[in-house]
Amino acid sequence: MAAWTATSQELGALILSKEPVMALTAIEEAKLRWNAGWDKGNTEALATCAAGTTNSAVRESAALALASRDDRRALPALRSALAGRRALQAAFFLIKFQDRASYPTIRGLATQLNDGDKRVLADLLAQINDAPSVALIRTLLKNPYAGTRAHAAKALGRIRDRESVPLLIAALTDGYADVRRDAAWALAAIGDKRAIPALQKATTAQNSPHVLAHSARAAQEMARRAIVALEKGALEITCDGRGNPLGMGRF
Repeated sequence: MAAWTATSQELGALILSKEPVMALTAIEEAKLRWNAGWDKGNTEALATCAAGTTNSAVRESAALALASRDDRRALPALRSALAGRRALQAAFFLIKFQDRASYPTIRGLATQLNDGDKRVLADLLAQINDAPSVALIRTLLKNPYAGTRAHAAKALGRIRDRESVPLLIAALTDGYADVRRDAAWALAAIGDKRAIPALQKATTAQNSPHVLAHSARAAQEMARRAIVALEKGALEITCDGRGNPLGMGRF
């Protein structure tokens, strides 16, 4: 039986299949149907699968599908998933559920993830927004991966962390334009006028010789906009329909 042609009841049986490939396929089909809004069933099958299967990949997939339905029965499996390959997805839902007991483990991912994936961790830590998490975001401003440094800058701006102002000012001299751009935005969001002299220098800053130059103009323009925002007062961070801060249209 194919998952995509199965009735809702048949799909529930496939989710509980002892064959991992079949179970994973059925879970993905259940997610697609739920998101499309035409089959809201099989929540109980997902809960049973998340709690009982011995296959970690199946259990994690079921837990993530269950969590996307705002069902807290996914919590035990999500906590276990923090040790697996889908740790960041599990962390997202654990934070959404405000599962504070899992926060130390989520912060511990900083020692396990590769430098590129730590950019997502910076965003997640900003959602936790407690003292240990903010301190960890500040360290990510020194990460070897430019994308992670940029995300760390945005995260600090999003939570308006005034203690990070000196670090963000230093980031305005980063060799990568994306980092300079997001540091400029963060400084405007925090609203500390001490940043204006450094931002004035950033309006003419160029990339390091080994970095493509085409994005430097965007960073320069962001620095100019940040100066204007600071002269008028703290930046108002606008959000999309989900409450997430908008991108470079934030001004």
